[in-house]
Amino acid sequence: MLEFLSIVMLVFGILQIILFFKIWGMTNDVKKLTNHFLYSQKDTTETIKKIYSYDKDNRREYDKKLEKIKPNDKVIRISDNTEMIVDCIENGKFFCKANSLEGYKWYSIYEIKTL
Repeated sequence: MLEFLSIVMLVFGILQIILFFKIWGMTNDVKKLTNHFLYSQKDTTETIKKIYSYDKDNRREYDKKLEKIKPNDKVIRISDNTEMIVDCIENGKFFCKANSLEGYKWYSIYEIKTL
């Protein structure tokens, strides 16, 4: 009985290790799929132009180069000139992280500029 239990435990342990690496590999695939389907350059440019056209009351200028920004590009926060990395872009808002203490935050096209 002890030998049978040892064999079952050994097989179970090996399967757990295999499952760990399979899940780890799948996380990379999900990020690639998300970037491919959600953050196309054409959609981002059109969305930013729509948001700018709705800002009729307060016509502030924004950095036109932001229309070509994509995830993993670097931008600068205008308020304190902190360099940040864009994680994703949705509805004309940029999800950026400056450092590990601040965490992630959404920024509008008027709060950031390109390098």
